[in-house]
Amino acid sequence: MFGGKQQAYVHSKGWVIDPRCFQDSRFSKTELMQALDLVSRKFSPAVGVESGGCLGKYNPAWRRKLGELVWDQHMHLACPPSGYGPTAPSGARFCALHEAVGGDYHLLSLLDIERCRGCPSWLAGIIFHEALHAAGADNLPTEEHNRVAVDTAQMIFMRDRVYSTTALCFLGTSPDWRQHVNPMMCRLAAEYGSDNPAARDACAEFPSNFSNLLPPCMLSMQ
Repeated sequence: MFGGKQQAYVHSKGWVIDPRCFQDSRFSKTELMQALDLVSRKFSPAVGVESGGCLGKYNPAWRRKLGELVWDQHMHLACPPSGYGPTAPSGARFCALHEAVGGDYHLLSLLDIERCRGCPSWLAGIIFHEALHAAGADNLPTEEHNRVAVDTAQMIFMRDRVYSTTALCFLGTSPDWRQHVNPMMCRLAAEYGSDNPAARDACAEFPSNFSNLLPPCMLSMQ
């Protein structure tokens, strides 16, 4: 794996990391470890939202599955050169990309990640988003999901489970960014494989009025 290299670092929560990530000039090793720790807290049932948790509150059943799949589906984090990789229909390069490789493991590649800077905990948000793809959380076809990189209307964005869950867990916990999350987006995450009414009730805390504009930092997370 990783271009013929057999060495890899295994994070304490199960992430398998390309050694090149530790020489990546776009972030430090400390920033990468902190991002993976935060993603793991988003999946944890024991961490409250105020401490960096998310799905333990909004969808505990899904959270358990996601935590297990980080180990079971061999999620590998790769760090090719900045800007490397395929392009979106608009011609813009993807911020990151998930690919199932040979059915044996899932490759989460950090590509033109500078495009997604600006959101709270942006690096963790990118990894979280791609992990949802690897776990099969998509509810829309790939082509429609990728349209968000071109068409920024929130009516498309908020019907997409991967985007909505990423927004819930990384924008919905920040007072300055909550306007980008609404109850419908929250329920899309809370109701996935769950009939927990308490989780759905928690979505009422999000404002029902919302802007039709998306934060640029979330575009191109494919």
